[in-house]
Amino acid sequence: MIVGHQKGRNIQERQFRNFGMAKPEGYRKVIRLFDMAERFRMPVISFVDTPAADPGVESESRGISEAIAAGMFKMFELTVPTIAIVIGEGGSGGAIGIAASNRVLMQEHSVYSVIPPEGCAAILWRMPERGAEAAQALKLTAESALEFGIIDEIVSEPLGGAHRDPIEAAMLVKEAIHRHLADLNTLTTLEVKEQRYQKFRSIGIFEGSS
Repeated sequence: MIVGHQKGRNIQERQFRNFGMAKPEGYRKVIRLFDMAERFRMPVISFVDTPAADPGVESESRGISEAIAAGMFKMFELTVPTIAIVIGEGGSGGAIGIAASNRVLMQEHSVYSVIPPEGCAAILWRMPERGAEAAQALKLTAESALEFGIIDEIVSEPLGGAHRDPIEAAMLVKEAIHRHLADLNTLTTLEVKEQRYQKFRSIGIFEGSS
């Protein structure tokens, strides 16, 4: 089962696709597809490319936060293997709503972050133009994500970036997906679910107190 965001390649396509920002209906559609994948024992492959979920008033009124949370919850229930790959931009809950997967991969020049840099700068300093400074602080590169255990592998891109040779870039992504899927297929259904749970439980630093 393949799910993902679609941004478009020019301004007209991006406007038509809301710049890759899914609305609540999109996440609820994904949940139905997750259910279908579970029923028919199909692995789930997610392609992540979004700055964030749609932040509009209409999306808020229709429960965008609940829809994202429900998508994450459904992913943790799945007993089929799941693989997510960030192919451009993975931003905030808009990304994690379809990326709570057994394996999370990133293309070499993609970014993955809790918030877009411009939004971070606007909140922290009231100055969106300090986005570059915020980007450095957010540690949003593939190298940083791998270092902190957020992702499992960096997928190489053709010289100059994936946009220079989409066919070669797609083949590199395909090879990585096949390799991780073959590894996950050796696990039982309960092991698949437990591995996903433990992966996300181990992210971050925790301090306990008695």
